[in-house]
Amino acid sequence: MRTPETRTLATLVESIDCRNDDINLSLGLKPGDFEKINCQSWIELSIPDDVGATVEIPFVTPNRFPNNGPPSVLVTINGRYAGDSGVQMDTGSTGITIGKGTWVEWFNGDWSEAVKYERGWKFLSSSKKLYSGHWVPTTLTFHGKAADGTLTDLLKAVVPVLVFDTYYICPKFTNDQGSVCTAPTDQKSGNVTGLYMGVGFGREQDGMVMCTPDKNPLLNVYEVNGRNVAGRNNPNKYHLGYIVRSNSLIWGLTSTNINNFRWLSLQKQPNATDYRDWAMATLQVSVNDGKFRSGSLLADTGVTQMYLSSPDVPIPIPPSYKINLKVPDVQGSLAGYVVTAKRVGNNATAESSIEGTAPAYVGATNTAGIVSGPGGGVYERVFVNTGSRFWNGFEAAFDAAGGHWGVSKKTSSPRMRLIPMDIMSSQLSSEFLIWIHTDANIAKVIPYDINRNFLLKRNLLSSVALFSVRRGRPLLRRIMTTPPVHLPLSEAARGAARIRTSFADSVRPEAAKAIANEWAPSSWQSKPIKQEVIYPDQAAFEKALSKLESLPMIVHPTEINKLKSSLKDVCEGKAFLLQGGDCAELFDYCTESQIDAKIALLLQMSLVLIHGLRLPVVRIGRIAGQFAKPRSSPTEIVNGKEIPSFRGDNINGFDPSERTPEPSRLVQAYFHSSTTLNYIRTRLGAGYADLHHPFNWSLSHIQDSEVKAKYLKTVEALTDSLSFMKTIGADTASSLRGVDFYTSHEGLLLEYEQSFTRKWAPTPGVNGGQEGWYNTSAHFVWIGDRTRQLDGAHVEYFRGIENPIGIKVGPSFKEEEFGKLLDIVNPRREAGKVTLITRYGCDKVESILPGHIEAVKKTGHPVIWQCDPMHGNTRSSPGTGLKTRQYSSIMSEILSALKIHKEKGTWLGGIHLELTGDNVTECVGGSEGLTDEDLSTNYQTYCDPRLNEKQALDVAFTISDHYRKNPFNT
Repeated sequence: MRTPETRTLATLVESIDCRNDDINLSLGLKPGDFEKINCQSWIELSIPDDVGATVEIPFVTPNRFPNNGPPSVLVTINGRYAGDSGVQMDTGSTGITIGKGTWVEWFNGDWSEAVKYERGWKFLSSSKKLYSGHWVPTTLTFHGKAADGTLTDLLKAVVPVLVFDTYYICPKFTNDQGSVCTAPTDQKSGNVTGLYMGVGFGREQDGMVMCTPDKNPLLNVYEVNGRNVAGRNNPNKYHLGYIVRSNSLIWGLTSTNINNFRWLSLQKQPNATDYRDWAMATLQVSVNDGKFRSGSLLADTGVTQMYLSSPDVPIPIPPSYKINLKVPDVQGSLAGYVVTAKRVGNNATAESSIEGTAPAYVGATNTAGIVSGPGGGVYERVFVNTGSRFWNGFEAAFDAAGGHWGVSKKTSSPRMRLIPMDIMSSQLSSEFLIWIHTDANIAKVIPYDINRNFLLKRNLLSSVALFSVRRGRPLLRRIMTTPPVHLPLSEAARGAARIRTSFADSVRPEAAKAIANEWAPSSWQSKPIKQEVIYPDQAAFEKALSKLESLPMIVHPTEINKLKSSLKDVCEGKAFLLQGGDCAELFDYCTESQIDAKIALLLQMSLVLIHGLRLPVVRIGRIAGQFAKPRSSPTEIVNGKEIPSFRGDNINGFDPSERTPEPSRLVQAYFHSSTTLNYIRTRLGAGYADLHHPFNWSLSHIQDSEVKAKYLKTVEALTDSLSFMKTIGADTASSLRGVDFYTSHEGLLLEYEQSFTRKWAPTPGVNGGQEGWYNTSAHFVWIGDRTRQLDGAHVEYFRGIENPIGIKVGPSFKEEEFGKLLDIVNPRREAGKVTLITRYGCDKVESILPGHIEAVKKTGHPVIWQCDPMHGNTRSSPGTGLKTRQYSSIMSEILSALKIHKEKGTWLGGIHLELTGDNVTECVGGSEGLTDEDLSTNYQTYCDPRLNEKQALDVAFTISDHYRKNPFNT
């Protein structure tokens, strides 16, 4: 019986004012602790781009998990392969458990040696099984299988395994007093058999007090893909954690593989001394629409049923009992799903609000829900084991290094049928929907009107595709695959469309090819997309896109073709590419002074480079459109509140009150880009790029006298050359009084890029170039390292445009991907078409770049190699937590790249920098001698740290000096 002094978890929850019931509580709180509890929200988990050690371990039981049992993985234990059926993997327990008979007879274990090790036990509360034996140190190897069936080594670990010689069914087990089993039944001992692997976390308090992180094979890895990763300072960096999917396990968290996950902070286990020792995730659970109680969540691969413990739940659970679980959905809110206990005849079963996630049945344990805790208190225990079918709707992740639990809602790729279409009437409306039901061979065409709304019910369709009609030809605008969907519809126009449809075999959702078997500006919408922006106001979004499509080009295809010609020279070693500008432009940067400062800096840098290289320099700014930025998470926590992340001025505002994506910003981006480029053209046309422009060559900031003397020598030689040319009258050529200047940005927001993708053909005798589709929002666009998936939307879009393009190449870029990607985006193998922008980090460039160069050589594709020394060298300042970059690391990566390209006989033809013409203090080091303590002096960036004008000139001087001493053609 409860005493009046009992302080329950439920009353602790009621004592706290928490937003949206989003509460992160540890079990085992003693009275008085509730004042210390902080309400937790979903957070952004950021992993540095240079952390890249990761491996996928496939499951070998595709028809069993998650519907019919746990998954299995291929392993070798104690030097003996466990067999092609694999070993069952369970996230509901921790540690490998092997019967004595199995250990001796299959794995060649020596029992006389095993008994010398620590006696131990493990209790499984769901099945009431107690295993007792010894913890024996063992080497473990996880395998994959090559195409020819041979085993490949993926991970190697050293862990103690529980070799048990006694087995019980234990109705009640006292965990905190040791191995105490009350009224055991079905006892077995001797040469008992059995084998399974537990990879869960936070299980010590639930009958497994000995199952600490040192027993988890995934947390004690020393080798990944043949590379040693042991030790905190190992250069083969990894972020300790793993992701469990329905068909595989991903070991090692990276900025790429956590992209779609939402995260909650975990509490440390009581008295934990191991940095990996975290308690289970928390959730809110309500039964039959009662109040929500906070408790522990276990996403368990080991059982198909759900187990529930709560004071509100009777045993057995009666039919039609509704269990509301607050777990995250894809939007990141605490939405969750509802499981309803059912009964068919004498058999218990269940239903779920999310398809596929209903457990086999729902079982209740510990009906009183009362457990003892530290300090002599008595507490209500709330616990939910989801069962394995949770993975039909979600993926789950554990960040062991930082203490986070992550979840991602699965979005299945719809399977649409190909629909060849003949448009039979000129009366077809300018926009229409195709309503597709894949379970029945039907498709309905619906005219589209933005002034009406129509609800497409969940049970009626599989996908909806929105098309526009241009000159009698339909172009795909958008595919929507998560009904119910509110869409505009004109009831009055239903009779306006006449269309004939026929169905081919079911294939991937390539709806653009359903219209015409060729690329189109909208065909990317049929592909999976990363970094997608969801606009709550779809009508305003469509209106903004329509406006953009009606506006003039920002740049003309003739200029794009001129740049491509200049980049051909870069590709052939006849010119050098200088590309630089802000990490993320802001609308506020569209001022005369801001633009002047950037242009002056890039022109100054180009003069220094020309002098050292004795080659022309192609100048491209990250300007007039570099607004959007990819983010590792769509939301972040600001002042304790979860809000959308800042995605760039063309999407939302930096101020927390302006974080909702606003379609009108797309139109603002156009006008700011156009205005910026117009001003640049005006300034260059008025002589701003004249080589006699009085640039500020002051070197007073340089602290090192030797460096100052070297720079001064270069400046004197450069100014003397210009003076000599003026004296002899050789400075009158127009090429000395003006330069070509081009714009660029990351092609991230594809709706915006599509709006400016225009068909153009050259006029014979007037201009040259290739007939085709041009992205007229910029001269040069690039694909980011996070969006370069071979089957993704961004690669699909980029393959069809005539612009020269860049591809960011990071540590995770696989050598075998180069040929496939280059064939897709540059099938004509044009020199100057593709620039590979490498961004490894100074500690990785030596080990990765040589292999990448050789891989590209094998493809036969002509490419420009460009070094981005910024993105792989970002770190947090220890004093302030501000993101910064070390100048010495930046130069180290550049000089390493120069050396490697020279050794490989290839031309490092360009440099890609994030910089500003302002005197900011965002990067440390350089000739100015900035330190971490100086960062707060003038830290202005809204995104990543930039080189200031002095540091940027330092880079130019160093590269110029290198090529002056080491010409490419010698």
